[in-house]
Amino acid sequence: MIVVKTVPPRHRIDDLLASLHQLKDNWDEDGALAPAKEAIEAAADLVARLQKSRQPVYHLCPGPLGEVMVDVRIAGRSVEFLFYPQKKWKFVKFYQGKAEEGKFSFEALPHLLNWLHEKNEHITARATG
Repeated sequence: MIVVKTVPPRHRIDDLLASLHQLKDNWDEDGALAPAKEAIEAAADLVARLQKSRQPVYHLCPGPLGEVMVDVRIAGRSVEFLFYPQKKWKFVKFYQGKAEEGKFSFEALPHLLNWLHEKNEHITARATG
């Protein structure tokens, strides 16, 4: 049985980004802070860059500390970009049950996207080789 996971349409991600501005403190009824303006802006910048490079966004959501998370996935690999207030940004890469995290800057984006696509290239090479 093949399970196909769909990626949200581009307009849904744009709608999610826009809706973050509407959240107030305690939006989760458990004390979460409203997403910080700078976190929303950084996430929007990332989404725009990903859309420009034709990289779909798998998921986007607020976090309890005022952060915004953007999740990108391809064939068993994923990168979560976490934008916290005061430019405390990080990424977390997931692959084969392992996680690796680091500080994020937009200069690192090409490297992280290349890492995401490595497995796909390996599968293609193996299938055609």
